[in-house]
Amino acid sequence: MSTVAKRLLVFFVGVPVTLLLVFLKPCNHIALNLLIVAFSAGAAHEAFQLISAKIPVANRCITIIASVLLPFCAYFIGLAQLESEYITLLFAAIAVLLFFTEIRSHNDFKDSIASLCGKLFIVFYTGYLITYISRLTPSPYSVQLIAVFLLLVFMCDSAAWCFGVLLGKNNKGIFKASPNKSVAGFCGGYVGSMAVAVAAQCLIPELFGTNTVKAVAMGIIIATTSIAGDLVESVIKRSAGYKDSGTAIPGRGGVLDSLDSIVASAPFYYFCIHFLFNRI
Repeated sequence: MSTVAKRLLVFFVGVPVTLLLVFLKPCNHIALNLLIVAFSAGAAHEAFQLISAKIPVANRCITIIASVLLPFCAYFIGLAQLESEYITLLFAAIAVLLFFTEIRSHNDFKDSIASLCGKLFIVFYTGYLITYISRLTPSPYSVQLIAVFLLLVFMCDSAAWCFGVLLGKNNKGIFKASPNKSVAGFCGGYVGSMAVAVAAQCLIPELFGTNTVKAVAMGIIIATTSIAGDLVESVIKRSAGYKDSGTAIPGRGGVLDSLDSIVASAPFYYFCIHFLFNRI
């Protein structure tokens, strides 16, 4: 099976299954949160592999556990209807604990700066950022909010790919980090994300209001952060000398290859909902 066929198969199977999990609301979206924890673990493992290929990073198991602990605890914080700031407090506590693990990791400390920065980045990137999806689960609008967010990111990615394949042959290479990305692809990503945002406003006006400018602004913000997340992960892979972060997902590469846009966009979507639509 070709890479394109695998990618399409994953899209037409993976997206509906993920959205189905979003609609399973009992116990504060326990099914979705289990998926988030599993993806966080896979992404942390891949991120550690990428970063440790370039710089010495100590405490693989501790770093991965620390990353997974954030979305795991975020689920229970949401289940108990506690303030989401407890998640930020937990991240700060984990960061301090990682400081202490570095103290006991080496006989000399010539690589400690790189190791500590690598560990903190992995926990932030694969653990903390994804909790912004978990923070949406206690909302009475949780199903709609999470579904719209995933569709914004998925449509940005899919439209960018389609536009790039159809119209991007002569306008590639705008970013050296990902030379196969094209101007047409980037434009397609913005079109896809804005289309979902406007459609969400038309279909759920009680949640997203009636101001089309706000919907378009949200679409632009999510498209920008999704593209940025994809490019940053490309930079990390290129720096580490890897083509893909792993092989877990056919046609796409690793877990991190599928999660990069989501983790980069989740905080911005959360604050769009808070500041633009006053729903959190």
